[in-house]
Amino acid sequence: MPRETQKEKIERLEKVIDDYKKQLDTALRKLYHCQEEIKVKKSDLEDVEMRERAKDEIIRELYAEIHKLKNENEKLRTKNVRGAGRLPKFTEWEVLEILELREKGRTITSLAQEFKCSVGLIHKLINEHKEGIL
Repeated sequence: MPRETQKEKIERLEKVIDDYKKQLDTALRKLYHCQEEIKVKKSDLEDVEMRERAKDEIIRELYAEIHKLKNENEKLRTKNVRGAGRLPKFTEWEVLEILELREKGRTITSLAQEFKCSVGLIHKLINEHKEGIL
């Protein structure tokens, strides 16, 4: 095997260095591309977090509004402070029984006859239940 001259050795090593430079350049380009992707992802994440905080704030405001409206509803439901006025014709249990029978398919007329009241009162009880008043 012939011995390598210094010039050939230098040329070979320069090629090796060039190959390493190319590999380094490729790796640096990939690193730069990854850093850019990370910047974009961070920006996207910050946008999502900001939107989530805004949604959470809206949800808190809505819950506060719901609580306020429920309190107002309770105040409005109280007929009067003295407790004056007509007493209810049916107890809560009787109302629940009427609602249950209606769900089972009984007609409003038959319920009115059974409970000795008007058809309108049966309608009122059913509608109040649907609206959540009872």
